[in-house]
Amino acid sequence: MWWLHEMIHKIHTACRDCVFQTYNDLKCITQIGCWANCLKAFKNNNVEIMEAYDEEKEFYIINGQKCLYKRTKNWPKYSENPKGMDILMDLVRTEIELKYQVIVVGNNSLDDIQNTLNSIIRQTLLPRHISLIRGPDNPIRPTVLVDILKNTKIKWRLQNRIDLAIGINNNVDIIMDFIPHPYYMVVNAGFTLPSDTFKIISDKFISRELQCLALLPNEDGNGFFTSHKVHKMCQGNKSISLISKLTQDELCQPLLKKITEVVPNFPV
Repeated sequence: MWWLHEMIHKIHTACRDCVFQTYNDLKCITQIGCWANCLKAFKNNNVEIMEAYDEEKEFYIINGQKCLYKRTKNWPKYSENPKGMDILMDLVRTEIELKYQVIVVGNNSLDDIQNTLNSIIRQTLLPRHISLIRGPDNPIRPTVLVDILKNTKIKWRLQNRIDLAIGINNNVDIIMDFIPHPYYMVVNAGFTLPSDTFKIISDKFISRELQCLALLPNEDGNGFFTSHKVHKMCQGNKSISLISKLTQDELCQPLLKKITEVVPNFPV
């Protein structure tokens, strides 16, 4: 079967059954392209496009990437507009506008935490959720942190590290288990996010200019960004950090970018 092929990366998208496939005949057996021009966009970003087939159809596989535009006929919006491709494209763009959370690694400075939260709520594209990781030796009382999280007017979670032996990355895994928003970014308390950070990322996703598995952080460890799907497929930070897994995987390496490459005004 095609999905067992040893050359297919564990992270991939099969175009089979996607409503945006284009075919060479009315029987819709052999795919020749993509109505949304996703295949062209992936090729332009040096993503491998593989030819595949099964007992019923011939189709493409986008190897090493998740295609945000893939929709099947089970998509509720499709049944409402089965032939209105322009309408469907607009609906997809609305759906794939970046839905994300920010995970803040707290320190012992209330000012640092507040400054970072302030930069988050000033984003032109706001997050769906904010998670704050509090260390076991943090002198700031949880009730104080809860108050400033409430003041953001954004859904929040205070993740208390009860044991130093449980690393920060493990707490990120816990957060992803409980709050699985499509994307997340990790920053350290004290860091100020440029106000257009997530709008830039979202616009580049929608335009397909940005095709990557993850954005690697700056020199201070701020700005690691990836999807919940990638996090789960790689088993998060189990055994070694997710960043290490991605950077050590030869198939993943070409699909990684630095946050500073994508967001020009992001501090180096």
